[in-house]
Amino acid sequence: MIRHGRKQRKMTEMELAECLGIARSTLQRVEKGDPKVEIGIMFEAAALVGVKLFDSDEKGINRWRRATQGVY
Repeated sequence: MIRHGRKQRKMTEMELAECLGIARSTLQRVEKGDPKVEIGIMFEAAALVGVKLFDSDEKGINRWRRATQGVY
């Protein structure tokens, strides 16, 4: 989801990593959903690219799934 949001905003990995103050390799782990990455970094990355992590229902997640089918 974070990767998709970054691409929607036409940001490079390096640009987002610099905004977050992390290494590009750490951002790659964030985008892959590595559970060992600090949760605060995940939240901040999601906020910067406009990804809602919490939704009161599954409509947001289902909409994202439809929009990204075949993207990866």
